[in-house]
Amino acid sequence: EYCKDIFNVFKAHGVRYFFYIGGNDSADTVRIVNEQAELSGYEFRAIHIPKTIDNDLMMNDHTPGYPSAARFVAQAFIGLNLDNRALPGVHIGVVMGRHAGFLTAAASIAQKYPDDGPHLIYLPELAFDMDKFIADCKKAYKENNGKLIVAVSEGVKDKDGKYISEYGSDLAKTKDSFGHAQLGGTAQVLANVLKDELNCKTRAI
Repeated sequence: EYCKDIFNVFKAHGVRYFFYIGGNDSADTVRIVNEQAELSGYEFRAIHIPKTIDNDLMMNDHTPGYPSAARFVAQAFIGLNLDNRALPGVHIGVVMGRHAGFLTAAASIAQKYPDDGPHLIYLPELAFDMDKFIADCKKAYKENNGKLIVAVSEGVKDKDGKYISEYGSDLAKTKDSFGHAQLGGTAQVLANVLKDELNCKTRAI
């Protein structure tokens, strides 16, 4: 209905060209508005200009918006490295990325020195295994003398397709304006698990 309203405003003002900048949801908006024009027999050009920090649009090496967001993620984890040196323990940093792990993978740029984190990185393209996660963390925590930084995408899911944020949380029942589950509990869920398993101070960010 919202897209129909957009088209009706365009038509009322004689707008013939629609350039819309954004990602997947924006591209879908362009498609729907263009369909409205076709149904009305209205001469119209709807053009999607790709830009998404997720970097998940097909047939692009990278999209505008991704490099600056990737730099931000790397800088955030550089800061976490400094915190982790001063205050040993476990730091879990969750990064945007429901289905694409490009932003989370950018956290690896923070590794200036051999013992820098993130020591472990988890992406949504691979099924998340809680038992393996715990084992990996125990090993890395020991190898790094009680210091551990984990980078994880907000959209990690187990082999059954259940978001990790749903483990002990109702957050995934909340929907955003596009109807997607709002993911916000991943860091806290994992921090709680590691606090019990490693018996150490954990921070969820």
